[in-house]
Amino acid sequence: MNALTRAEGAAIRLVPFDEMLQMASAVAESGLFGMKSQNQALALMLVAQAEGQHPATITQDYDIIQGKATRKTHSVLARFQAAGGKVEWHQLTNEVADATFSHPAGGSLRLDWTLKQAQDAKLTGKDNWKNYPRAMLRARVIAEGVRAVYPAAIGGMLTPEEAQDLDVMPPKHMGAADVVVQAPPHDLAGWPDDKLNEREAKCK
Repeated sequence: MNALTRAEGAAIRLVPFDEMLQMASAVAESGLFGMKSQNQALALMLVAQAEGQHPATITQDYDIIQGKATRKTHSVLARFQAAGGKVEWHQLTNEVADATFSHPAGGSLRLDWTLKQAQDAKLTGKDNWKNYPRAMLRARVIAEGVRAVYPAAIGGMLTPEEAQDLDVMPPKHMGAADVVVQAPPHDLAGWPDDKLNEREAKCK
């Protein structure tokens, strides 16, 4: 049992796999939570149960962005604080998000994300940055701060905001390969045996 599980209460009853399959099917068929297939929902349910959470919490804690599982920013922050982490906000505007993150196991770190940083990284042309710059800056600072100070709270995942900012590269078509059969340089059928033996010796 890790610090997150201890902080979030008593251990959850293990849900049998058959029940999880039914839940995963219901989540996918509902179309409400961004999970388009039973397998996507089931995979996240297995992760949740392994972390001591009820499988149904995936609808609160995860998003599927561009086919990849992400952990919602509010879930990252909640897990960080439940495990003893603290956040002190110094500034939160449409231009800058500035905060100090601290945890007994990871020390303290103050960092910021500015709109200029996002512009330099060519992120601000997307609608989420145009319409909600403060929320995007806040999400970026939380992801970076928690990942640096107490990475267990984010679990090696991206947040949805980070995943949305990744450029999706279309698959490259390399074309069909042409098979070239190289003909022997000479017709060897008429060569005398001594000439063939001499040629074979040179090739060894």
